[in-house]
Amino acid sequence: MLTYVSLGPRDFGEHPLQAKTRVAWEFYAVLRGRIAPLFGASAGGQGESSRPRAATLWLFRPECAHGWVGERNRKAGIAVFHFTRVSAALERAADAAGSWLAVDISRLEQGRIGRLGRELQPLCWNPDALFEFHSQRALAELTILVLGGLNQPPAHAPVAASSAAARVREAEDWFRAHLVECNGVRNLARWAGTSEAHLRRLFLSERGCSPKERIDQIRLERAAELMREPHGKLEAIAAESGFASCSSLCHAFRNACGLSPTEWRAQCFGE
Repeated sequence: MLTYVSLGPRDFGEHPLQAKTRVAWEFYAVLRGRIAPLFGASAGGQGESSRPRAATLWLFRPECAHGWVGERNRKAGIAVFHFTRVSAALERAADAAGSWLAVDISRLEQGRIGRLGRELQPLCWNPDALFEFHSQRALAELTILVLGGLNQPPAHAPVAASSAAARVREAEDWFRAHLVECNGVRNLARWAGTSEAHLRRLFLSERGCSPKERIDQIRLERAAELMREPHGKLEAIAAESGFASCSSLCHAFRNACGLSPTEWRAQCFGE
């Protein structure tokens, strides 16, 4: 049975949560930012933690004492679910891992977990006649995510071609939607929940270029699209396509096309 649900922002970088034992099985998902379990806390100390992780779902046995730490100056978004019991298959997986385990989750799965938390939190405080069924559904969904994640290749294994292609497409789509506020590869890697080095490997494998080169291409594609409007001002086009200035747009355009934006417009549209 579901006994507790919590979700929202947490500042574990500024305020680490000291390790303690829970009385229930705990599913703990990081939906935004990076956090890490904190183990072995003692008086006057914070204990030991692993490296902060993004896009992760943890499962802890009731007797596993743990707390949390995070990144400085950056809050994390979390969702927590406590259950009195879990399936035998999940118990065996936790036993094999040694009291706790962690699996990677995709952006889609992060969204599903967040929606699940928002749906169940009010029901947990005010159960209705259907609460038991909602509880069973939540446990089933979280169990599928954990057991399914354990069957995926380890983080150091080669990424399957289809998976790599999907991650690259998702990263490109996100960048297109955030041209103005995303200022480079670091932000893109942070959104993708991976390192800049791994993101570079993915792009080189799938696109034959670095993330920086692809970012520049996407900005130019957007600028060219906007320049199809004959009365569009270059200053506004530069800003909307993520360039720091009109001169930056002109410089990038000339390097890519051998023409200035004005010359390109004249050649393509007879201006």
